[in-house]
Amino acid sequence: MQIIVGGAGRIGTYLTHALIQNGHSVTVVDDNHERLHILGRLHDIAIRHGSITNGEILEKLFEETCDLFIGVTDSEEANILACIAAKKMGKARTVARLKNNSLLRPAFNSGAIFHVDHFVIPELLVAEEINRMVRTSSASSKKFFFGSAELRTITIPHSWRHAKMSLHDLKSAPVNMVIGAILRHESEGTRLIIPHGDDVLFPGDQLAVVTDSTSMRDVLHFFDLKEPHVKKIFINGGGRIGFQVVQLLQDFVPNIYISDTSLERCRHLAKHLQKASVIHQTVSDWAFIREQAIAQSDWYIGCGKNEEHNILTSLLSKELGCPNVLACINDESEARLAEKLGLSFLVSERIVATNQMIPWVHHGNVQSMLSLFSGRVEVSHVTVSKESSFIGVPLSELGPKLPPDLLIAVMYRNEHVLVADGSQKLVPGDHVIIITTPQNRKFVRTLF
Repeated sequence: MQIIVGGAGRIGTYLTHALIQNGHSVTVVDDNHERLHILGRLHDIAIRHGSITNGEILEKLFEETCDLFIGVTDSEEANILACIAAKKMGKARTVARLKNNSLLRPAFNSGAIFHVDHFVIPELLVAEEINRMVRTSSASSKKFFFGSAELRTITIPHSWRHAKMSLHDLKSAPVNMVIGAILRHESEGTRLIIPHGDDVLFPGDQLAVVTDSTSMRDVLHFFDLKEPHVKKIFINGGGRIGFQVVQLLQDFVPNIYISDTSLERCRHLAKHLQKASVIHQTVSDWAFIREQAIAQSDWYIGCGKNEEHNILTSLLSKELGCPNVLACINDESEARLAEKLGLSFLVSERIVATNQMIPWVHHGNVQSMLSLFSGRVEVSHVTVSKESSFIGVPLSELGPKLPPDLLIAVMYRNEHVLVADGSQKLVPGDHVIIITTPQNRKFVRTLF
């Protein structure tokens, strides 16, 4: 597919990397020479220097074949204008990044008016991800098949009574589930495992567990875990993300505190967030966090604009005894560092935005995608097409033909969730959950 990406910022760069891995031909447009130079060195792509609202540049771009235009610059006006141009000059599908949902009103047909097929709002996606984390105490969670199946990441407690259980033995456990991935913390760092029958579970392992939604409580009980009961959260950063988090959680958490260093922003928050306590931060991070008795909070959420600040304050809060701390970050190296320092709840704006857009790019059998463990694992919801060469092949025969780091976890057929086993065969229309590494994106797209 011929794709033009407008914007080589953090989201545009990460999205371009994902598109290249999927085998697409990509052209990137940006007015920053340095960003384009870095991207051009990393990938075999075409680059165009200039603004995505420059008529001459757009005319030259859309003279050539373009299947999809994605505008992800920091300017929502520029993104929308470029989408209008893409539609007027050709037949490309279009995606535009917005800063908020003010343009998306039920009575206001924004897509038709602005010639945009899909809108993406990264800050809102981050807030929704944080909302899910707090409600489930899971670093990642998602429901599939109209809510019939659920995936959560959990950490095995050190008191787990079934320590060193193999996945073979797990089949006899009184709970219906699939372990799709294991992140194990070792002395030299973390190790990712796409598990098979001989693998063993240890306390401290982070697991990606898939089950039917009615069995999740039984899964938590099996691992000596409980559904969360959150009484108080503290949010450091009153920008768009923090604002949205309060709105999403205000009916779930009775005590929400949100702080910001800007007095003007605090006044805005106090005016529009009636159920939250707003605090104007005027002292250093360490003194401020200690004075606010973070240890009495169930969650500390660092979602300011500075990623290093988010990591630092989350670490300080953890040191003071807050049981759950979360940091919003984007840089992949910072995510790895944060994991090594013990931060298990991390949210990346560019990852959640890319996850939202990839199914739109495929425009076919990939219904949705979720990244786990800072982008090292991807979970795809795929439908089996009539053209798939694997229809009617038992999974036991299909398994050896698949990459070792790819797992078919569960299937959804005739309104029933089926845990995948060797005797089952794929049929057209099946919904399938695939768990694998990003290197297999293209393979997943062509498999079914």
